Amino acid sequence: MKLPQPFASIVPLKMRLLLVLIVTSATCCVFISGQKDEGDRQVLYKPSLIAILSRSDKAAVVVDYTSEIIAVFNGKQGTIIVVNISEKARYHLKSDNDDIWPNFDDYFQKLSSLQSLLKIAHEMGQKSSLDMLEEPVEGELKEVFNDLGGSLPLPQELALLEKFIRQLNGCLGLVYKGSGSFKIASSVDGFLNVNLAIAKLLEYSEGKLNEGNINFDASQIFRAESGAEVLLNVLAETGLRSDLIELFGNLAHSPEKVLSLLKQASSGSHEGVDGLITILVDYTELHIGKGDAQELINAILNYNSRVQDSQDLGRLVNETLTVLENQDRVFHNAPGFSIYLKLLRGYINNEFVLNNISLNDLVLIFTSRSNRDCFKLIAKLLSNINPARTTPGSFSSSR
Repeated sequence: MKLPQPFASIVPLKMRLLLVLIVTSATCCVFISGQKDEGDRQVLYKPSLIAILSRSDKAAVVVDYTSEIIAVFNGKQGTIIVVNISEKARYHLKSDNDDIWPNFDDYFQKLSSLQSLLKIAHEMGQKSSLDMLEEPVEGELKEVFNDLGGSLPLPQELALLEKFIRQLNGCLGLVYKGSGSFKIASSVDGFLNVNLAIAKLLEYSEGKLNEGNINFDASQIFRAESGAEVLLNVLAETGLRSDLIELFGNLAHSPEKVLSLLKQASSGSHEGVDGLITILVDYTELHIGKGDAQELINAILNYNSRVQDSQDLGRLVNETLTVLENQDRVFHNAPGFSIYLKLLRGYINNEFVLNNISLNDLVLIFTSRSNRDCFKLIAKLLSNINPARTTPGSFSSSR
């Protein structure tokens, strides 16, 4: 495959070979623009229990995080797979669960724990070790995660779910208080990843946040179109009562940690603002010598672009700036946010330049690109990378 100009002249041979492999395997579908596949995915929660489900696909994952038990409902196959993490065991249970799907909310509200279901699984289910994945269990688990929008290999999906459970018994316990429900636009991967990003953010408070000084409402926090917006909702809610620099000063003073948080919150999706932020974070990490060129190229090629994403990102930038400016009005802490205020205002005023490339111009190209634009852009980005710089000095907000 011959790469279009200007690749041959400016991209090293090793990088050109990498590009050929990626582009050849990607096929033309990577350049298709379209709408998000949001489906009817929903989250239900109450003390000790969380369910992620799609009624139309008859697929649900119910977590009893206090007891560390997972129940995966596959309505298409008429089975429930019960996982007991502490026992390191999995049970395959035949179950005619067709009647629960039209009224899954009622079924969920009647649950107090998954202990009774585990007892039935002990008596009637086929047991296997968590270390082994065999049919029909493997296929039925894959089917449920796929129906919930999952795209990761099954072992990674299950590992994410276990991390989620551990955090529910830690920092995330502050988020899921009381009972409620909300729809999610993201895949199950995206939902789990943004929860892990929230947990990482809350950990930076080093125990300063607790039930006495914060009152999160998960239904409001997840009323968002992107993982980054979910994180912003957490910050906005926290900032109503607290000085964010006092809580998260160690994070605010490390742009690299902020990039890592954004990447976690946006991972699992090549759609919408999440897909766009993934590209921008990958590019910025490469610029400061912390990233991976292949990750950036994959993010660009797999991004499902929409013109609306540029507007949504602009709105998110403005809302973030408002949160920080409100903080300064109450707590006079602008110096702690100085680099972020500079970057946000630079983006709003079309003055945010990285490696002699305007981020506003990048966003415009990404969201309204053609195949030729995409190849030219990858070449330009890679040719301008200078990893020798340090993080604070690497950003410029003037042309």
